[in-house]
Amino acid sequence: MVVDGAFIPVDEMNSDYQLYKDWLAAGNLPSSDSDNLVTDVRSLRAAAYRSESDPLFMEWKYDGTASKELEWRNKVAEIKNRYPL
Repeated sequence: MVVDGAFIPVDEMNSDYQLYKDWLAAGNLPSSDSDNLVTDVRSLRAAAYRSESDPLFMEWKYDGTASKELEWRNKVAEIKNRYPL
């Protein structure tokens, strides 16, 4: 994502990315037009899906239990709340 000419890769292991996510979670918004903001939020949401909900989805598909499905669906809802479009 690009903010003020700086590039912060969408990488959960990157400390700058973590700080940026925390900054956004605190209600801050980057100084950019709304198209860039939507793109940033979509990127954050996609990264969260990959790192947080996709593994739970695979566990549900492997186990096939209702509790695993609920765990996955709850994580998806949490991510959608964290990164609303």
